[in-house]
Amino acid sequence: MPDEVSPQNQIMILDPKLIHSDAVLIETSQNGEEVILTIASGGVAVNRYAFSPKHAKRLMLLLERKLAEYETQFGTLTTELPLETLSPNSEHPAEVTHQNVD
Repeated sequence: MPDEVSPQNQIMILDPKLIHSDAVLIETSQNGEEVILTIASGGVAVNRYAFSPKHAKRLMLLLERKLAEYETQFGTLTTELPLETLSPNSEHPAEVTHQNVD
């Protein structure tokens, strides 16, 4: 049946709180083995996620697909990357914080 969800597609959410983020920091580890995504709210890091580069790419592809579906239903989004500034704790220019420019 098409409406059935396979067990591999089911995810149990243990802490269902919704976090509204106002900043995202994306950086790579020194050895290039991880892409680290830090989500912040109110200037405080709320969650950090480490992905292999391959899994980070999958996340990007999934976001692209979901946003394309959104735009089909609700119309085209127009946006651009916010201004990039060096993270205060950054030792190299590749680590940037994306500041909210709304």
